[in-house]
Amino acid sequence: SQDEPPKPITSLAPTHLGSETDLLRSHMKAGEKAFQRGIYTRAMRNFRLAREISLNSPESNLSLCHTYFAMGDISSAEGASSAGAAPITYNQPCVYLIQATRSLPELALLPLAPKEFWGQLKDYGDRLAELETYSAAHPKDAEALFLMAYFKWFDEDPDAAVDALVQAYPHAENQDTVEAIETFWDGMKASGKVPEGIVLPPRGQAGPLEELAPA
Repeated sequence: SQDEPPKPITSLAPTHLGSETDLLRSHMKAGEKAFQRGIYTRAMRNFRLAREISLNSPESNLSLCHTYFAMGDISSAEGASSAGAAPITYNQPCVYLIQATRSLPELALLPLAPKEFWGQLKDYGDRLAELETYSAAHPKDAEALFLMAYFKWFDEDPDAAVDALVQAYPHAENQDTVEAIETFWDGMKASGKVPEGIVLPPRGQAGPLEELAPA
């Protein structure tokens, strides 16, 4: 019926046909299978191969965001086989989230359920708790806060997502981060879940940050 909510997206692998799409789908499916099993380095390899096929693919960029986030200590992500210690930076998962937002500006309006991609739900809970602890200790880290907003928004906690973006926006120093926050915010507002009258606060001039680049 008209009032039925859309079914949640549980796979980011493309469904349309085509030789290039078939290879992209193959890598995405293999990555999602490894991700579900908690084999994050294998998942990362497959998602990177998918991204090489389609650089602007929001599916591969979101999947890489999830994978770097799931791996915990992204400073040693290449050598890790499972989730590790709390990360010292959230720039890497955030840069893929930024790129996904750029190529999919309606992201916040999709029936996405990132938690459903985790086969190891304890990993998801642990990583989210680490992100909350990190953000509380680093209240000016716009990239970490944007990541927080993304997961909270799709965890059906719009108030926490709003709080995170309102906190992040004045401290965003990278133009890509600024634009991604604005785009995601516009989608949140369009959903009708953000109370009227709440706006992003003013911020200073954004400038480039060298470290915000895909690995």
